[in-house]
Order: sequence, then C-alpha cells, then structure tokens
Amino acid sequence: MASKRSQIGSTLSWFTATIIIFFIMVLFLTVSVLDSARKKVTSGWDDVKLEQFNGNLNSQRTLFNLLDSSFEIDNVTMKVKDWLVLDLYNMEESKKSLIRENIKQRVLELVEVNGGKDCYAFQAVSGISQDPEELLKVTDLKGSGYVSDFISKSSIEFSSYYNPAIDLRGLRYASAAHGKLLDRATSIFLIRNTRINVFGVEEDYQKVKIKFYIGVC
Repeated sequence: MASKRSQIGSTLSWFTATIIIFFIMVLFLTVSVLDSARKKVTSGWDDVKLEQFNGNLNSQRTLFNLLDSSFEIDNVTMKVKDWLVLDLYNMEESKKSLIRENIKQRVLELVEVNGGKDCYAFQAVSGISQDPEELLKVTDLKGSGYVSDFISKSSIEFSSYYNPAIDLRGLRYASAAHGKLLDRATSIFLIRNTRINVFGVEEDYQKVKIKFYIGVC
C-alpha cells in the first residue's frame, strides 16, 4: 500500500511538472513570435530599427543586403540606410538624384547576379511619423493633394518600368505596373534620430518607410 501511494504521489508530481513545462514552452513561443516582428541593425546615432517588415523572403534578404551596401557622394561614404535617414524633403534635388541613381545601380547589379530577368521596384518615403499610405487617406481633396506633394518631395522611387522618355500613355501603363510590383513588395520602417518633422513640429520619432520588390515580373 505504501508503495502504491508513493507511485501515485510521484505520478501526480510529474503530471503537475509536465503542465508547468508545457505552459512555459507556450509562453516562450508566444514571446518569440511577437518579438520577431521587430529587428535592429546597427547604424549611425544608435540603432536604426527595422519594424513591421513583411513580404517574400527573397526581397527581404536582398533589401537587407542593399541597405548595408555603401556608396560615396561629395567625398562622403555612407551605407544606403544612412543616406535614406537624411532629410530628403529639404535636400537639393541634384543630391537626391545622385542617391537614387546609386541605389538603383546596386539594384541593377543584384538583378544581373540573378540572370538579368528580374523586375524590381524601390520606394523610400522619409520624414513621416506614420505610414504614408494612411496619410493619403485624407478625405479632403485639397488636403490629399498637399499630402501627395509632401510625399513626392520626401521620396526616392524607381522601378524596372521607369523610363524618363516615356509618353503619357506609356506613363499610365508604367505607373500601373510599378504599383503592382509595390503591392508585392516587402516593407520596413527605418527610425530616424529626430522627433522634429520637416515643418519644425515635434512628434514621435520620424520614420522612413521602404518598400522593395525583386523577382518575377
């Protein structure tokens, strides 16, 4: 009888321990999944945080390699991610064009590595405290036009469909094709080292939203 009681007590102890261990494993997996939505890469002032990224694995991997690549402008060499957290809104158009062309050149090099048949699309919108797609949902027509102008001045954008010599009809097609690529793009936010927006008003930390796609056309 004493032996049976001992076995019962041991069984109950292991049963309780199993429940506790299972609970701890579930808690660990939950925390891991939630934490996986936030990534960091070392850059500049402290850490440039990469938040809320999504999309296909190939575009994600290529984008991270792209952000870590470097180029020089006016005897200053920085990584792509460091160029993108600058004040694009107030930047001279000539310098912004140089940044665009340098980033595009690196994307073209990646396309060549993959056989030269991939389509690509890149968009970076800087100096925002929220998602630019949410800003564009302004119902007032005048306000919507103002936001569109702000985003245009704060953006670096290009794709495999862009052609500066394209006619109006072709531009309509190119814009639609460009939009479809961006719909399939991976997206992340870089956090800038400032709470002051381009109008001098203090808000949350300013962000740069990046959307990038490379793959099948």
